[in-house]
Amino acid sequence: MKKLRIDLGQFLLALDSSSEMENFLDRTTGEIVLRWEEDPGVGEIDARLAAGPDGRYELIDPWPSRERFEVMVDFAESLPESALKERLFHALEQRKPFRGFKDALFDDETVRQRWFAFERAAGTREAERRLASLGIEFVWTDAAAEKMDPS
Repeated sequence: MKKLRIDLGQFLLALDSSSEMENFLDRTTGEIVLRWEEDPGVGEIDARLAAGPDGRYELIDPWPSRERFEVMVDFAESLPESALKERLFHALEQRKPFRGFKDALFDDETVRQRWFAFERAAGTREAERRLASLGIEFVWTDAAAEKMDPS
């Protein structure tokens, strides 16, 4: 069976999307199809989704915030003892932990970049777990990099 080519960046965006958007994986092409009620082309998207055979389009549910929160905890735990580590844990205890966590990372570019890599790796593992649970064989692509280097 041929492996489906799926853009990792698009899949990660789908996992991170809000409740106002729905993302679907086209099990035939590997394309991520975004459906947003406010999009002027939503009728065309709906027609496309309805026209596909049953099972062609797989809804990609957003990554639950509780699980994303645990990724932030794991990252903070991975850091050496420091004032930044304390600020991150303090942020996680506040009313808006996601915003506070990102704000706490703002002043340290090195740790901030480490966070982005850590978060991407965790998201990739989640995406791979979901695709495996659906029995989808895949290979990741990177459409953004391919557009920058057309060779």
